[in-house]
Amino acid sequence: MNKRKQVFFLGAGFSKAINPAYPLLNELCTDIRQQLELGTDTISAHYKTEIPENIKNNVEHLLTYLSTDFPWKQENNYTDRALYERISRMIGQHFQQLDKNGEHNNLFDRLIAGFLENPHCDIITLNYDVLIEKAMEKYVKNNGQPYLPWERLYSYPLSWIGSRTIPSAGTLGGTPFIQRLPSIIKLHGSVNWYHAGASSSDTIYYRNYNPNETDHMTVGLVPYIIPPVMDKNAFYNHTAIRHLWQAAAHLLEEADDVFIIGFSFPPTDTAARFLFRTALNPHADIHIIDISDENTLKKSHKGLFGSRQVNYRYCGNTPVPPLERFIRENMPIPTTQATGVAQ
Repeated sequence: MNKRKQVFFLGAGFSKAINPAYPLLNELCTDIRQQLELGTDTISAHYKTEIPENIKNNVEHLLTYLSTDFPWKQENNYTDRALYERISRMIGQHFQQLDKNGEHNNLFDRLIAGFLENPHCDIITLNYDVLIEKAMEKYVKNNGQPYLPWERLYSYPLSWIGSRTIPSAGTLGGTPFIQRLPSIIKLHGSVNWYHAGASSSDTIYYRNYNPNETDHMTVGLVPYIIPPVMDKNAFYNHTAIRHLWQAAAHLLEEADDVFIIGFSFPPTDTAARFLFRTALNPHADIHIIDISDENTLKKSHKGLFGSRQVNYRYCGNTPVPPLERFIRENMPIPTTQATGVAQ
């Protein structure tokens, strides 16, 4: 058995490779702009008349502008803050709707089986969606297990949302999936995580969309996601996020193989770049899976990986998508029964 410790580091390109409906950052910005341009309330009017046109087409710049108290802005600009919160909710709702549809390439099931059948695999993701959790739950149920305890996937201890309204609530009851589960380190939060938004020690609740859950359970809470802003320092104060980034650093320190899927390390994401420059095992092998070509990625990766071995075999927008090629050539056919995966 291969005992090399594997870490999969996932960006937005990963989710889009699984389901093309999932947006990249520029596509997300287009959707948000369209919704705000159609709005008729005070917040939408503020967006249309007061926000400079040259930042509307970049959601990262827009949210950074709205959330930062630049010295030339009016003091106590509550409308900017309200617009920032509106856009953050829109992002969460956008991904929630996509997750609800649950569509994906069938070959994805084979990747999920590989994750679950590998006792030396963990996942770090910058994505908000729950594609992986839902696919893991499908795998578990197809193999005769009654439910997957989502709380065991998350490195930080979260509370099930039902515990707010049902005293001593569990999740679904029954015997859960008992084998070792990979950690899913969600560095930017998740659309199924909720908190009060009041302090850096708020309880974070999670949903796993089981039949016992209702929307009433989330009353008074907001999705716990870190929006795409340029300066994320203000978000790192929460104990959960600090723990998750520390856990990610530990995984990279121990990794023998790191698979980076759908993330090109843009210059503005200084946190991710410094994470790799300071925490990555000096002996780890790096594997890049991305639709961008090798030369473009090498320019983006300059200074990140040092002298480590970097494999660009699964790069480029070839007739067979790179993630599909990677799965077919590297993920074994599942050994368990009734997975329903593509061969």
